[in-house]
Amino acid sequence: MIKQRILENFKENNTKYRNMVQSIVRASDWIDDIMQISTIKAYENSDQFIEGNKLTNWITVIVKNEALNYLTKQKR
Repeated sequence: MIKQRILENFKENNTKYRNMVQSIVRASDWIDDIMQISTIKAYENSDQFIEGNKLTNWITVIVKNEALNYLTKQKR
């Protein structure tokens, strides 16, 4: 059930998440990759989501962290 909600949330909030990634990485070439990695991580770690919390907030943190991870890797 939660995995389906995660996929639906990514579809419903795709523009919001993409805009956030673009504002962080400023490299449009990588937005799709970061979004795909974020979706997979959220899906695979769905057991860590705590019911009662907002799913959108949880996914936002995952997407933001993946964008920041991209920046860290680019600096190496």
